Amino acid sequence: MSRRFELRKRLFEIYSAQLGSIFPKYKGLYACPLCMRLFDSSNINEQKPGYSPLTLDHIPPRALGGKKRVMVCAECNSKIGSGPDASLSTKVAWERAQIEGQHTISKTWSKGLGFVLMELKHKDQSVIVRVSSGPQQDAVAIKPDPKLTNRDVYLDIIKKTKAEPFYKFQLSVPFGKGVPFNKSVDKASANASILRSGYLLAFDNLGYAYICLDQLDLDIVRQQIKDPQSRTEAMYAVVNLDEAQGLPEGLNFGMAVLENGQRCFASLINVKVGQGVVEKHAVFLPSPISNEKSVYHSLAELSASSAKQRMHFLPLNHHMLHSLLFKDNPMKALAELWVILNTG
Repeated sequence: MSRRFELRKRLFEIYSAQLGSIFPKYKGLYACPLCMRLFDSSNINEQKPGYSPLTLDHIPPRALGGKKRVMVCAECNSKIGSGPDASLSTKVAWERAQIEGQHTISKTWSKGLGFVLMELKHKDQSVIVRVSSGPQQDAVAIKPDPKLTNRDVYLDIIKKTKAEPFYKFQLSVPFGKGVPFNKSVDKASANASILRSGYLLAFDNLGYAYICLDQLDLDIVRQQIKDPQSRTEAMYAVVNLDEAQGLPEGLNFGMAVLENGQRCFASLINVKVGQGVVEKHAVFLPSPISNEKSVYHSLAELSASSAKQRMHFLPLNHHMLHSLLFKDNPMKALAELWVILNTG
């Protein structure tokens, strides 16, 4: 058996046992954490080469260094994941351009090509750039030409496009027949990719004991992931933490204390932007206590800068959480854990 099959089998056994402990009628079944549809163990098998109804998902997206951590259904992995993940990858590519002077965009291009001079346009600004084959398949790399590129204009185009709801530019051959190329990136879609990673990291650590709590109404999180333009309260769950200090590196899940003293769960998602440079995000999710004020309301009221500066984070150990929450009565164990965290 392949390693991917063995991992799917192990995840199915762990999480289906917890689901059956919470809901006995679902014993032996696995619920996709994104759509909540139920699957039996036959769905971890490949029904045709390279395809199984239950698939492994990466946190964060694989293109940005993510690792296989959770299992979702193939439909959610394809329909919900591909668009937002592509938007996040292209958003990161623009930010990489500021750091490395290079930007990778999706386009079929001859790998044997050295580089050609093309014109990068944005509204009334344009600049000559070098275009060559990129480091990834079906990609091109854009970077300034040492002699011909007005670097101030080049960086200004990048800065202005980042400030817009969509990144828009046009790439064409100057003074010739032209090879028009347009690329747009929806920031809301890129944000949904981070929200998805944070939500799935919470499921990775807490399982169904958390995502099945009726009082949390996590359906709005799943709705925001499914439809990034829906603008639910969950759109406030993602906060950029680039200015925050003292936070652990890599993927982390734990408890956060906001500026107003409210406590909630948080997933820290670090996305590699350039060599040695990461973009840090927090995805804040409700606590298990139903009578607390919505964490999304709190985040909407707090300024982004204050949230960055005043957020405190307590990481929780993955193995410790599984030892507590993947036994009898997981939801009771989660409630007791939250009381301990708030009195410690």
